Amino acid sequence: RRSLQFALVVLVVSGTAALALGSTAAGLVAIVVTTTQLTPQLLEVVRTPNPTGVSVATWLILAGNQAVWVAYGLLDGQPLLATNATIMGSLALVIATLTVQRTRRSATLEPQPAG
Repeated sequence: RRSLQFALVVLVVSGTAALALGSTAAGLVAIVVTTTQLTPQLLEVVRTPNPTGVSVATWLILAGNQAVWVAYGLLDGQPLLATNATIMGSLALVIATLTVQRTRRSATLEPQPAG
């Protein structure tokens, strides 16, 4: 319930700021919100020795999608869009990489059945 309330507050505050302050401010708000959006998953993967339930494929697809948005932002002269996509794509790659590393490490540390 607290997470939902927090998400609603972020949505209202960021939307209001974007409307009130213009497109550059909206871009900066988007960067902050994007980073905030991915932080809980990143922290969970960092803190958990064996992060089960994290889809590496999903994070890799997101990273690839963000690479396209970076290209679009640069080609269309929208540096804030490119910056936002760069941050999101980079965090997605970090989450995917940590998930793979920790899952493999956990598998090697688990006792193997006698055979």
